[in-house]
Amino acid sequence: MVIMVRIMAWLNLMGSPYVEELRPTFEEALRDLDGSWTVEITRGLVGAWWLVVFRRDDGFERTLLLSPLEQTPTLLRRESRTRSAGFPHASDCVPTDSRRG
Repeated sequence: MVIMVRIMAWLNLMGSPYVEELRPTFEEALRDLDGSWTVEITRGLVGAWWLVVFRRDDGFERTLLLSPLEQTPTLLRRESRTRSAGFPHASDCVPTDSRRG
């Protein structure tokens, strides 16, 4: 039996080595959204909170602050999908460079 793993080219994960274990969670949460994404997790904040930053290739960025009780893959997947439902489509965003004047 051969098991093939496909790494999504549109998803870049940054942060601690633990982030790679969460790849399926983020793939599922962001799969239907436009653009390429970078997800960066900063662990070890005061009180063991996590800072999760979602960045899209057009400059859109959203940040989540997760308590220790929200850091399981199941809750992280649910929170990511809930929050990503409010993310604007790439075509609705003004590119980052054009905002600078």
